[in-house]
Formats: sequence, C-alpha cells, structure tokens
Amino acid sequence: MEEILTEIGADKFQAIVTDNAAAMVKARNILHEKYENISVYGCVAHTLNLLIGNISKMKTMSSIEGDAKAIVKEINKSHILSATFKKIQVKKNETKISISLKLPVKTRWGSIIHGLKSLLDTKYALKALAVCESVEDILSKSISKLILDEEVFWVTVSKLYYLVNPTVEYITKLESDKPVLSQVPQCFYSLQNHFESAMLTNPFSKQEESELKEFFVKTKQMTIHPIHLAANILDPRFNGTHLTREEQIQGTEFIDAQVVSKYHDDSPDVLAELAQ
Repeated sequence: MEEILTEIGADKFQAIVTDNAAAMVKARNILHEKYENISVYGCVAHTLNLLIGNISKMKTMSSIEGDAKAIVKEINKSHILSATFKKIQVKKNETKISISLKLPVKTRWGSIIHGLKSLLDTKYALKALAVCESVEDILSKSISKLILDEEVFWVTVSKLYYLVNPTVEYITKLESDKPVLSQVPQCFYSLQNHFESAMLTNPFSKQEESELKEFFVKTKQMTIHPIHLAANILDPRFNGTHLTREEQIQGTEFIDAQVVSKYHDDSPDVLAELAQ
C-alpha cells in the first residue's frame, strides 16, 4: 500500500479501506501513524459478516444450521428426491418456477441466512415431500421427521432468520456500487434496535443472548470510524440524530480537523456552524 501511496502521492488520498484480517489491522495502524491526513478504517460489510460468523458458532444457530444442511444435502444428492421436490413446487406454483435449496458457503456467513430462507420459501414443498409415498423409501426417516417438526425446527428457523436477516440486508446494501459512509452509524443504530426487539422471542439461551450483545458491541467499536460519524452528521437525512453525545463530539471534531488541515489559519469555525 505504501508503494502506491508514494507513487501516486499521499496527499491525493482521503481514505483507505481494508478488510479486518490481523495483518490488515496492523497495516492500518501503521498507515494511520504515518499519514495523519488519511482516514484508514475497516470494511463495514466485512465486520458485519464476521458478526454473523460469531452468531453462527452459537449452539442454537449451529444446531439449526446442521439440521438445515442435512435436509438440503439429502435432497440434493438424490435425483429422485430433487426431481420430486421440483415437481411439487411447479405443480403448486402458477409461474412454474422452482426454488433451489441452498447450502452455506464457508467464510460467507451471510449465506447461512440465504440457506434458511430457501427452506422457508419451500416449506410447503418440503412437507409435501416428507409425506410423499413415492419417495418414502428414499427419504430417510430422520430427515422426514425433521421436516415435519413444526413445533421446534420450523419455529427456530423462522426466529433465527428474522433475527439475522437485517444484518445480511445491510451487508448487501453496503457492498453495493453506491455505499454511503453516513449510513454506517444508522446501520448499527437500526440493528441494535432490531436485536433488542428480536431478543424478546429469540430461541437463544440467556448466555447466548449475552454473547450476542457482546459481539455486537465489539463489532460496532471495531467498525465505526470518525469519518462515518462526520458523514452522518453532515447528511441532511440523518443530521447525527441517533448518534450518542460522545459520537457527535467525535464527528464534529473530525470535521473541524479536516477543514483546518485544508484551510489552516483561515479555517471557518465549523463547530459553531454545526451547533446552529
């Protein structure tokens, strides 16, 4: 990175974004100390992906993920089960379109939620498959029982999907071609409210709830940079409304520092302007 900075000129850079691997965090710290005029911070989508990764390691989530994988693998590995599953969907669906069951992709933790959604979207077809006489000797009893478990399996899948899906949606939004810095604090504000609400009916144990809260706080601390706070304050859609008092101070100080670095002694009193 330093080679590029030297070649192009460090004064031409406003910010540098990296992933959150240990080596990148170390590199960010070095760059921050050497180039005070450049904001160096981690990729928000990556940290949110890591948050989902931590959630996926919890016993409740891990158990459901294992059950979901077992269902998908058993159906996908059998031509007869796959064909029957598709036939049931097409017969029920007027558009004649079938939905494929999805397996999660390693390190892309959000794909776990896509997998759960594929189960929820095809629930009626899965349950029909589980009682279909033509495949009763092919579909294992354990998988059939799991698919028909309305009281535990499907309730847990629905609640976990509801809990984690907003995080996946924010990852998609922040990975788009038009991400906006000002949305980052808003993202964490919305997710915090969502988690607090979802906790009221989630299937996690008390210990897991505590772990989730801790994961969220650490993720936010690792993610939010003063540049995000400043952008949120300056964005007329937000005006820093949902920032804490401390965050508002950090954001305004960052704005003032940026203006001072550009205009030096002729800098307008940005803090006074913002106070109005």
